[in-house]
Amino acid sequence: MKFRFIVFMLAALFTLQGCAYFNTYYNTKKLYKEALEENKRRRDEKPTSAEIQKYDKTIEKASKILQFHPGSKYVDDALLMIGECFFYKQEYVKALRKFDELTANYPKSELAPRAELWKARTHIERQDFAAAINVLKDFLDEKKKGEVVDHAQYYLAELYFRQKDYAQAEELYERSAKKVATEKLRAAAYMRLGECRNQLEQFAAAAKAFDQAAKQSAEIDFKFKANLATARALKEDKRYDLAARKLNHMGSEYSTHQDVAWVKYELALCALLKGEREEAATQLVSVNTNYKRSEASAAAYFTLGEIFRRYRFQYEKAKEHYDKVRGENARTEYAQRAQERSKAIDELLKLKNSLTVLELQRLSLQSGVSAAALAKANESEASGKKMKNRNTSIRRYPTKTLAVSNDPQKLANDIAGHKINLAELYYYQLDMPDSATWQYREVIAQFRETAAAPRAMYALAFLLSEQNLAQRDSLLQIVATEHAKTPHGAAARKQLGLPELTDDSAALTEDKFSRAEELWLAEKNPRAALRLYQEYLAGQTDAERSSKSLYAIGWLYEHELKDHEQAYQTYKQLLEKYPNSSYSKKLGKKVSAYAQKDKAAPQTTAAPTPAVAPSTDQAQQSLEQEEREARESLQRRIEEDRRKEVDEREKPPVKVEEELEEENDDEPPAEEEPPRFNF
Repeated sequence: MKFRFIVFMLAALFTLQGCAYFNTYYNTKKLYKEALEENKRRRDEKPTSAEIQKYDKTIEKASKILQFHPGSKYVDDALLMIGECFFYKQEYVKALRKFDELTANYPKSELAPRAELWKARTHIERQDFAAAINVLKDFLDEKKKGEVVDHAQYYLAELYFRQKDYAQAEELYERSAKKVATEKLRAAAYMRLGECRNQLEQFAAAAKAFDQAAKQSAEIDFKFKANLATARALKEDKRYDLAARKLNHMGSEYSTHQDVAWVKYELALCALLKGEREEAATQLVSVNTNYKRSEASAAAYFTLGEIFRRYRFQYEKAKEHYDKVRGENARTEYAQRAQERSKAIDELLKLKNSLTVLELQRLSLQSGVSAAALAKANESEASGKKMKNRNTSIRRYPTKTLAVSNDPQKLANDIAGHKINLAELYYYQLDMPDSATWQYREVIAQFRETAAAPRAMYALAFLLSEQNLAQRDSLLQIVATEHAKTPHGAAARKQLGLPELTDDSAALTEDKFSRAEELWLAEKNPRAALRLYQEYLAGQTDAERSSKSLYAIGWLYEHELKDHEQAYQTYKQLLEKYPNSSYSKKLGKKVSAYAQKDKAAPQTTAAPTPAVAPSTDQAQQSLEQEEREARESLQRRIEEDRRKEVDEREKPPVKVEEELEEENDDEPPAEEEPPRFNF
């Protein structure tokens, strides 16, 4: 009896123990399924906190099986579950460790092939593509059959997709979609197949693949995503009416779906691409009104900004809409693009403002009518043509500093430089190549003699390269021959396959500078040195060398030749052309002092017309008078300039006898040392 009782108790104990670890395994599987349900609800690639909590609990439960029941038949399953949990948590090193533990310790387990497949997936996520290929090709080379092998083909396609080898991936996804038995993976294969064809610009075939993906799945969110992708592929294929029908059907079928705003947005895009801009704008406003704080609303504000910018040229309205994008959804891809567009429009308005001021000054110098009078006439004309919405006001977006020169050549260089900057802004930041082309053509036509001309020709050559190869080569030929010594000339020669210019001319130029220093310092022949410095400057394109040579020329005029007027003009040229040069910083007060003395000296000629009016009342009277006397003013200005040239030739130079010091104006200036330069 005692023996039977002992046997019975041992049997009961083993039964209870088996039930205990089976219950642990059962609860672990239940938790894991709940975690996978959370995984389906992800809105992006990152796991949610609720999902992570369930994975952690699954890992905890499965670890108890390994710890307390190491000999049970559920150990391999527990290892696989733990590895998968780490994978979904994106802790890939820990995941690999568990998959390796399973395949090393239980190589004959029926779960070992699945663990190998999970290894491949983990390698792909870690972008260790070589390791992933080794694992996957082992499956395929062995010519095995079955579900795991079909899955291996899918993940090999996924590997090529991640490497952006879309042609290879497309072939494997298509095979996988036809062979995989699992509904979920089959739907995923068709979805990826559509994405590959999109990348290969096979939009009609992509639409068919997305449509198949929608038919393969019963999950509402997946079907919505696949149907939306179908409509977008039809839109890219320029079948706008068919895309709109698909979207309208989706609007009815998924009217309560959380992402239905994207359907409305895509409908607006179809209208816009068909040329129905007003209808598109109305639909986009509806998206903003009905789906606030959504990604689709952010996209709608961005697209409205594009409409105002590209088609209506209402830059302030465009900026207003771009600035609203981030407020709708700061994480969307449109937020960064909208911020860049907004900054570009700020810069655009400032450049256009500066160009208006510079061009008014140029017209003023040509006509003799003051810039203020021309500005008023310009505003009146713009108002008469109802151009206020074109953002041409020079008051709303003032530049920080804009030096307006009275030298026609300097002014032409400034205008041409601004136009080049405007063209680059249009092309690179605002995606407006036609506007960029117009600005480059303006520089070439009106400012051919400026330093900006070769830059404009070179840029225009490549804008036209796809449209007119003959015109491109013609422009490059001009740059290569007429502007050979410029960087753009050298680049043009390279593009045309012409030989590079030798450096002999550059070496001779540097020898010329050294010889000038010898003539001045050793041979005491400043006039001969001056001529060589001037020749050196004429052949120089480097800003630093040019500023040094200008400083040397000015120093010779001031200290050796005692020609203070020429010294002043040379220093002034240095300040205007190279304001940021270290030499310019030394001359600011000196030039300012000379200018004040010159201004205080008695004038023998009539003063030129001021560029701006001194006060509002005086400006009004002056403008009215100038408008009546514009023609007479032009003739008077020509005569005054002639008299001024005669007077200037007879007038003795004003000596600059002292410098203004930064600390003490009364302290006599220190003796200047002749400048020496090292290259």
